[in-house]
Amino acid sequence: MRKNFKSRGFTLVELIVVITLIGILAPGMTLIFSSILDNYRTMNAMARVTKSSEFILSRFTDDINESSKIKQADEKEIEIEINTTPVQTYYYKIDDSSSSIKLCVSSCDDNENFHTIIDRVQPTSQFKYLDTSLDELENSPAKPWLSSNSSHYDKLNSIIYVELKLDLQYLDDTVSYSTVIYPEKKIDL
Repeated sequence: MRKNFKSRGFTLVELIVVITLIGILAPGMTLIFSSILDNYRTMNAMARVTKSSEFILSRFTDDINESSKIKQADEKEIEIEINTTPVQTYYYKIDDSSSSIKLCVSSCDDNENFHTIIDRVQPTSQFKYLDTSLDELENSPAKPWLSSNSSHYDKLNSIIYVELKLDLQYLDDTVSYSTVIYPEKKIDL
């Protein structure tokens, strides 16, 4: 007894059912994958911003802790002196025009010697100077307080804590970080 096996393809009805199911599921799957990719991009951008902020906050904290003098203090600039041999001067500047924080360690009169250490910095970022009760020092005399002007020594010496408020942009959003530092080795001018 012999059985005939016929090759059989898809019927038109089966093809229409499969195409209809794909048409229903494809937009939903596209939305799911699109959402996953957007979340990945957001998480990746946030991780980069967090890593950058941790670096600058850590570097700034270490430098302020090692500083022996605050030579200049402003909302956008701070110049500190570190007692090493030879004495080193670090000059941090929040540069709103390039959306960055720059650092200079020698010949700071020349802008060429400032190097970007973090970018995507928002104009709302600033240095703040606090007294023993963590209240911001009043802006009198007007900032900057220059140590080269002896009438400003009392104002510079009244700085007990230094705060860096850092606002960074990632994608279409802004994230804020802040650190308050007590300069451990600071001496009066």
